[in-house]
Amino acid sequence: MSSLMEAVRAGRTAEVVSLLDGMTDAERRACLPGLRQLRKDLGAAPWNAESRRAQPALHAAGAACQPGAAAAAGWLVGADPRWSQASPGLLLDVLGDRDPAWLADVTHRLARRPPSSGVPYALMAGLVRLSGCAAPTTDAYVQGWMEHLGHVWQRGDTVLDRLRRDPHLTELVAALFTTDDIGSRVEWQYGEGPDSWTVALARLGEEGVLDRRTMVDACVTRLLRGASSADHRVFLRLLVSLGLTPDERRERTADWIALVRDAPSAVASYAQTMLGTLALDGELTARRLSEMSGGVLPRGEKKLVRTQLILLHKVIRRDPSTVPELLPAVAPAFAHHDSAVQERALKLVERHFDRLEDSAARSELVRAADRLAPGLRARAARLLRTDPGGERESHVLLASG
Repeated sequence: MSSLMEAVRAGRTAEVVSLLDGMTDAERRACLPGLRQLRKDLGAAPWNAESRRAQPALHAAGAACQPGAAAAAGWLVGADPRWSQASPGLLLDVLGDRDPAWLADVTHRLARRPPSSGVPYALMAGLVRLSGCAAPTTDAYVQGWMEHLGHVWQRGDTVLDRLRRDPHLTELVAALFTTDDIGSRVEWQYGEGPDSWTVALARLGEEGVLDRRTMVDACVTRLLRGASSADHRVFLRLLVSLGLTPDERRERTADWIALVRDAPSAVASYAQTMLGTLALDGELTARRLSEMSGGVLPRGEKKLVRTQLILLHKVIRRDPSTVPELLPAVAPAFAHHDSAVQERALKLVERHFDRLEDSAARSELVRAADRLAPGLRARAARLLRTDPGGERESHVLLASG
């Protein structure tokens, strides 16, 4: 015991490893009080070469002497951040003779720490190898895994090559989709080029190394749940790279409608394109298109609203029987903050209003027209003030125009 303490104080890490190798569990436990006291003393010691030299050896020795996994994990993350800690390689060396189940317990306890705890990924991954346990899928482990793949590679290989070699690829990729704020790390580390993360994952999906359908589902789920703008960009980019089939676009109609209503502009635009393709192919009912319009037209983005009005016009022109369902759906655009958008919406109603015979639908447009800009309101009054029989609408609110 005294030999170990002397070696730790002197910072002779090779000697510490050798001494620990020859100790029984009981002898290691007997060293703990002295190691704990030394850690306390060093915490109060001045910043000097002697203290700095001792700290890595103390970090390794204390971890190796802990009897319980919880205590070992606590010791490993409890080191004074002022001092140099033992390297992952040294820690794996002194912990390598422990029972695999004990090592697995330590691994998962460390991985559950927040990323800000600074547990080295190399340590956690090394413990996974030693214990044979499943790779943790916590934020700390997944973030560390991504950074490791970005920093460690052989000359000439790619992100795709590194991912192919990873023994825990499937479970760690699945965890990406549930890890908060992972998008900013993906963008910063890998960018958008041909060696980007999203291109690599899409390629692995094409090859069958990863389940492409599962990734499509996970991307849509992540976009629906809401996230940071970086997360939205990355998972949308991956979804586009995966290249949805017509069946996959059609199966997710309800998801696209939810996204055009609530998602950020880029995601909403993608969903609008998916639904627009279905509508123009005759695979989106008038009711669904009306529901979609109810999500898009109240939005403030002029491009999204204009695109939706054009889509409605195309569908109505192709199939005039959709007028009763679709023309009243234009009403929310009358309240848009941009008068040019309002005018486009009014023009659409003007083109097809003579086909609208349903009095309730006409009344809905009459009420909505009160939200138009004054000049457009007067124009709408001339169009909307009579019903199909020529009688004046009793509740026309356009007199002010």
